[in-house]
This record gives sequence, C-alpha cells and structure tokens, in this order.
Amino acid sequence: MVTGYLAGFEPAMREALAEAARCGADVPVGAVVLDQAGQIIGRGHNQRESGADPTAHAEMLLLREAAQRFGAWRLGDATLYVTKEPCLMCAGAMIAARIKRLVYGARDPKNLTLEAVIDGALATTGTAPRGAGLVQAVQRAVYVRTVEALLTLAADKSTASEVRAVTQAKLVEIRRRADSRSATDAYLAHRIDLYLSDPAKFAPAEPIEAPPGMPIGEDE
Repeated sequence: MVTGYLAGFEPAMREALAEAARCGADVPVGAVVLDQAGQIIGRGHNQRESGADPTAHAEMLLLREAAQRFGAWRLGDATLYVTKEPCLMCAGAMIAARIKRLVYGARDPKNLTLEAVIDGALATTGTAPRGAGLVQAVQRAVYVRTVEALLTLAADKSTASEVRAVTQAKLVEIRRRADSRSATDAYLAHRIDLYLSDPAKFAPAEPIEAPPGMPIGEDE
C-alpha cells in the first residue's frame, strides 16, 4: 500500500495500470489524464504494434482523446498519469498541450527520456535547468532525488574519504546557490544544513517525489 505524499496518486495510477493491461502484444504502458476536478478526460494504452503506428504511444492517444473531449488543444489544468517514464516524443506532446503535472511509475533507463536529458544537465551544471509547466515539474522531482542521493552518499560511513570530500563540496555549492524563494530549494537547503551541522547524526530521507506538501506540477 502506498502511503504519505504519493498515496494521493494511487487511484489514478491504478486506472493507468488497467489501461496497460489492455495492450495485448504491445509493451504494456497505460495512461490516463484528469481534469482539474479529478475526472478522467482521456485514456490510452500502447498500440504501436497493433496499429502499426510508431506514434501510437499511450500518452499520444489519450492527449488526442482529451483534446477532442475538452474541445481545445490546451489542457493547462490537467494531470497526466502514465505507468512508465515518457519518451521525448510524448513529453514534447505534453508540453505542447500545456499539461500542468505529470505523474509516472517506472523509470525507463534504457531509452532517451526527458528525465535522462535533465539528469545530464544536472551532472553538467549542478542545478536543474529552469522551464515551465511539465518540464519544471519533472525538474523539481529529479533535483530532489539527486540531492538526496548526494546526502545519502556523504552520510554513508563506508564511503571513501576522497569521495565524501567531493560530495560534501558539491553539497556546499548547491546550498550556496539555493534560492530562498523556491520551495524546492528551501527544502533542500534545510536538508543540507541538517547534514552539515552534524554529519554523524544525519538520517537519509525516504525516497520522495517532491518536498512534502508541494505539488510537483505547480510553478513556484
């Protein structure tokens, strides 16, 4: 059973899983999109093989259905739930549709995805690149997980001293660049301060998608 911050996502994700079960010979990926009132306005499951269509991903099909039902291509108040991390094509379509928030289940490390691109930016710059809407929502989730991973590495007593020193230096840099006006940065600054004040007593956090109480899809 899912608890805490992620529990609110479970009912819609179960609907997405039900869509995935309809895939037949296709890779089982399902998705649903909800309007601001929490009503499902679009459903989709992968039909790339059955439809001989390279674009017939679950997300693409449901965005078309939702736009037709809604009577407009802009879906700015919608939340999209999908069982697997979207590919760049689907992520681009969500951005074009102005999807407000994305919630996905399994990561897809084998393929080039939106999160893989953002991970590369994090590795290069030490911070998540800024964007709007969906992209910013994913960035915040990745940024939180990345910094928490650094904190866990630094706090692990088995980590080599050289690695710990480099990790601590990166954490200090992230703390210095934190923007107090950002809910994400304020949360991570607090976490880093806890570690730096007493590394021996620091407790790594449970995996989370966003700082408690902050919907990952809303602009800061």
